[in-house]
Amino acid sequence: MQQRNPQNAKGVDVSHWQGKVDWAKVKEAGYSFSIMKATEGTGMIDDTLAINVAGAREVGMAVGCYHFCRASNVSEAVAEAQVFGNVLDSLGGLEAIDIPPVLDIETVHASTRAEIVAIAHAWLEAIEKRFGVRPMIYSFPFFMDQYLDESLSKYPLWIANYGNTIGQDQCGWTEWAFFQHTDKGKGPGIGGYVDLNEFNGGVDELINRISVEDANKIIERWLAHGYEHASDADQEERHRLANELRKASGQPIQ
Repeated sequence: MQQRNPQNAKGVDVSHWQGKVDWAKVKEAGYSFSIMKATEGTGMIDDTLAINVAGAREVGMAVGCYHFCRASNVSEAVAEAQVFGNVLDSLGGLEAIDIPPVLDIETVHASTRAEIVAIAHAWLEAIEKRFGVRPMIYSFPFFMDQYLDESLSKYPLWIANYGNTIGQDQCGWTEWAFFQHTDKGKGPGIGGYVDLNEFNGGVDELINRISVEDANKIIERWLAHGYEHASDADQEERHRLANELRKASGQPIQ
């Protein structure tokens, strides 16, 4: 995987463990994004999520949300996706965030690799179907080697790899989108330790990625609306127009 770059956009990920965050100070310290814990399993909603999303967006930081997986089978994964989706909708849906939803999968609750991979697919596919945007996966190298496989590598990777060490390509992933390099970060605006991250690119590239994601949201929603009942000719025309939109927003056509 690629090396880190001092010019990469920097960010934090937070939850209720960080308590009250002074987002203006975080932004002034040079951080341009934050990915926040939203849910865990089916029974936990982070009680600081709404105020953190509002606070970070108010000072102009890009925002994302993640779900901590506790599912032990596919049906539980689908139920967890439903809870996460409902929470995201309560914030305002995709319009409330800038970074795609994230599945944090790093603990073992099923018996085999195949079961864990199926759990991950179930959550990711449910969220992609619901919101029309491809989610990301968060994990760390040992867990990836033991429990994930190449079938998941079509999803962008947010990797935790402490000690600033860049690992080899893993499970089909050849690059990371986000890199978490410590869970012992400290900085203005946040009491105690906080996880520190960087994006694979500078602030301008992060903003451009967000712009592309926003365009994708519009395109995918438009394509999905009434698609099943459209004629073959109408479906072909929808795809032609979608590719025009992709081209205009700097994306590859499909």
